Amino acid sequence: MEAARAGTAGKGFAVVADEVRSLAGKSAEASQSTQELIRASIEAVEKGNVLVEDTAKDMEETAANASLVMESIVEIAQDAIQEADAVKNITKGLEQISSAVQTNAATAEESAASSEELSGQASILESLMTQFKLARELYEPNQPAVASESAAVSSSTYYDKY
Repeated sequence: MEAARAGTAGKGFAVVADEVRSLAGKSAEASQSTQELIRASIEAVEKGNVLVEDTAKDMEETAANASLVMESIVEIAQDAIQEADAVKNITKGLEQISSAVQTNAATAEESAASSEELSGQASILESLMTQFKLARELYEPNQPAVASESAAVSSSTYYDKY
């Protein structure tokens, strides 16, 4: 209205006022568009923050699980070392038992050989004893035989010959 009262000078004022109005409308639209972009950006940032927090939690859980896995691996390694030592001790014990069994077997063989030798010597002694008659047996046949010195001496000289 003021432009109509001002006349020709008011026409320029009206053009400027139209341009100002047009610019104000465009500014309002740009402001609204910018506000929507800011709102969308804020929402995207908030979603990004949620994703970052979730990722951080997942990374912490992964790190904790990795730590547990490492502890388990260390325990398994220690158990494996202990088991290896136990196997070594068992092997050493078995070697000692094997050695003792071999020694016992050798001793048993030696004992068996000694027994055979003693048995043979006892047979020889028994056959030699049948050749001797004791003096008392000659004079008193019903009395139990007692070895006399002369029979003992003669039997030892006979045994020394063989």
